[in-house]
Amino acid sequence: MMLICTASAFIAAICLSLLTHNRYLCPGCPYWLTAQWMIALGFLALIGRIWIPVSISVILGNTLVSVSLSFMLLGLLSYHPLLIKRYKLLGLIAPTLMLLSMTVAVATNQSIIIRCHIFDIIADIQLLGCIVACLYQRHPRETGRKLLAGLFLILIICGSLRSLLAHFQHTPYVYFSFSNATLLVMASELLYLIGVSICMPLLTAQWLQLQLAKTACIDQVTGLQNRHGLIEYIDQFTNTQKATATHALAIIDIDHFKQINDQYGHLTGDKILSSVAELIRKHTREKDLAMRYGGEEFVVIFPEQDHNHAISWAERIRKIIENTLHSFENQSLQVTVSIGIAQFCNPSHQAVRQALAAADSALYQAKKNGRNQVQLNQTTVATDSFKSITLW
Repeated sequence: MMLICTASAFIAAICLSLLTHNRYLCPGCPYWLTAQWMIALGFLALIGRIWIPVSISVILGNTLVSVSLSFMLLGLLSYHPLLIKRYKLLGLIAPTLMLLSMTVAVATNQSIIIRCHIFDIIADIQLLGCIVACLYQRHPRETGRKLLAGLFLILIICGSLRSLLAHFQHTPYVYFSFSNATLLVMASELLYLIGVSICMPLLTAQWLQLQLAKTACIDQVTGLQNRHGLIEYIDQFTNTQKATATHALAIIDIDHFKQINDQYGHLTGDKILSSVAELIRKHTREKDLAMRYGGEEFVVIFPEQDHNHAISWAERIRKIIENTLHSFENQSLQVTVSIGIAQFCNPSHQAVRQALAAADSALYQAKKNGRNQVQLNQTTVATDSFKSITLW
């Protein structure tokens, strides 16, 4: 049975190695590949006690399995660049603890049951960390991470059960016996190998789908969200915001942008768009949505903020843009913006469309009054306040 587990581990490692030749891989793949080779070598070391001293087999085999779990955890943390930088060295703690504990246990001639308990405690803590990493900031579409968390939970339960069997029935799981504890070990190891072999390609495919979805929602000139991103945002916005809350939005339009394109060229126009977008991004909150709505127009949505907040922000960003000198190569330009503000209550696609129409009306008034100013549409948009207008 252990030979089957070892052979399966090497086959899974080879298959995952072939997968890593594809350049479209999620950040965790290099760590998971290393984890797969570590667990294969760990199993080989554990059955290698036929040819090498038992003490070396126990220490090396269990340590390599712990190293494998650490790399699995690092692979899951790599979804979050800040976390992997902060906690990368923590991956050494569990394997080091396993190495020292097993060395002491072997040196002091501790029973196999004690060694089993040591392994299960450290491995279960690592698996628990993997579960947390799987579920941390998981996108609803990432079912692979949820499935993997379920697999780790089953492994923790199996580890606890085999420890209880080893303790109360005094039948430690020795790899070359057929006790209940040993069979449970083998079953959990095969489950781990099969589950990981299924989950790793699934995680990679879902990560790639999310990256493609993000790319489709990003405007390539400014780096802000585009209209596809607005639709995705409103879907989440509708589910998370209270129906009674008040929200505001602003439409920002660069004044005389067509003249800039005609006089200086479209490349300069793109640089102006990018520069203005960066100023907008820099001066919005993390929970706000800043997007390029089309052409020289930008939209900012302020969740749970009324028109007073939006007007204050709009006046501030208008002055910042007006006083900013945009330098490109051998030329410098200053631009101004006109801004229309609207307020809405119902967080839905229809209400946002109506609020956009209301803000667009206020923007038209700002341009009519001489540009470089902020105008508010006094009407608070409810679901049926305006005739529905399809804007996307």
